[in-house]
Amino acid sequence: MSGRGFLRALALPLAAAACTFEWNDQKVPFPLVGDPPALSGFQKLNHVPASRAALLTGSDGAPWAAFCEFWSGRLGEGGGLGGSIARNCKRMHLTRMGESPWVGPGCGRTCVAALSTDEIIDADGFALHGRELYQMRDDAQALTRTVTLHRPGDPAAADASFTMPAGRALLYTNDDGAADVFVYWVLDPATTHYDVYRRDHRYQLALPLPAGIDPTRPEQAAGFDFLLSADGSALVVHQPSGRMTAYSTLDGSARELGTRPPAFVLDNLHDAVLTVGEDGFRSVPLSDGPDLVLAPTGFDPATLTLASGAAYYASGGSLWQVPLDGSAAAAAIAPGGARLLTLGPHGEIVYSRDPGTRYAGGAGDGWLGDGRLMERGRLLRFGQDGARVLFLEHAATIGTYGDLTSVALPDGAPVTLGLNVHAYRELPDHRVLAVENAVYAGSWNRLVVIDQAAGTKHWVVPSTVDFVLLPGAQDLIADVVSGASGYDILRVPVPVPP
Repeated sequence: MSGRGFLRALALPLAAAACTFEWNDQKVPFPLVGDPPALSGFQKLNHVPASRAALLTGSDGAPWAAFCEFWSGRLGEGGGLGGSIARNCKRMHLTRMGESPWVGPGCGRTCVAALSTDEIIDADGFALHGRELYQMRDDAQALTRTVTLHRPGDPAAADASFTMPAGRALLYTNDDGAADVFVYWVLDPATTHYDVYRRDHRYQLALPLPAGIDPTRPEQAAGFDFLLSADGSALVVHQPSGRMTAYSTLDGSARELGTRPPAFVLDNLHDAVLTVGEDGFRSVPLSDGPDLVLAPTGFDPATLTLASGAAYYASGGSLWQVPLDGSAAAAAIAPGGARLLTLGPHGEIVYSRDPGTRYAGGAGDGWLGDGRLMERGRLLRFGQDGARVLFLEHAATIGTYGDLTSVALPDGAPVTLGLNVHAYRELPDHRVLAVENAVYAGSWNRLVVIDQAAGTKHWVVPSTVDFVLLPGAQDLIADVVSGASGYDILRVPVPVPP
């Protein structure tokens, strides 16, 4: 729930040919049709071997691919120089995707329109946060660090920069919103306060460290936590003493919220803090007003999930639901339920009777009413028409892979679509893109498209370890293994149905 999810360690080091090798002799559910396409037929975005790509959103709403193209430094035993290469990102490459430039399948590089705009940015470190690229540049003489917030596509004049002491630090942003407000904590024994910066420079909030906290290890302080609201206007801090305070990042004003249990999360929809403890499950308004008691007794906060204006949690051997506005009392909705997995498009509740810690990767069973959908699966999602669910079965593995399975609702038999699948996405026409043959990352991974209705599976891109489907589902970004030093980032048109 809160559980140290607020702190993001900021360390300046941020952290081939086609192959048809199969990992086992299980019967392939759908035969792979055709030959792997030549990688040279796709638009290559990177100039040198790169890291895997992530997606950022520009100020105009357009998607941008972001990937690192340069690493430096060598780390030996004990962190000294001279050993194996440490990949410290020094150059970030941003490419505007915009609308799809593809005019048809197989047209390759000749079809690329002039929509793409590239940005190459050099810095000492980077952090990607939705709509913002955080850039860190160090001044070794002044012993300072400048943190610059850049929105893809914006001119440099629109960036916002802040200067603070150099050194290891923790960076935490309002990722539920625009990622334009951030907490910065220098991990140094001499640190006496931490700061909250706003992109608009309206106010800089500085808060003293609570007594007894090791400034180099704040995550180890029992009872200490803080969370930013989605819009970044408030920072809620829980002190080791139990005292909770909501600070305005707009003007520095503070509202005391009393002594509260250490387990809390923000309800941005209702501008409130949700707390779980011996005094029950409560909604504490950030503005004036009394507490709203959502449930009279507490529960394990690790089971709490917020979805569609309601809270779901496990207590007394059942899964419970309560609306966050207090319009109805908490009600048991699934006997034996240990956690909510997902909600369907019509409010269907899919839950697990296995705690999230029972198996590796949070795998577990999945139930819809009294019907079991999966035995030990992960990544369960409803199909876009709500008529089926997809998930990775037998996925209690250290790596994220399992057998891609489809179940027609309400009571269809499970159909295996692919083996050893790492990632998948359903297309609007109900075909499924999947990275399969992926027990672990390597050139034997492949991106395919599976048509359950037709019983076919076709090549999309060989040697692909992961992918991002772009908005509009007309094309995608594929991370393709490139030797032993990184990846090629390819823009690939989504195959049209035969």
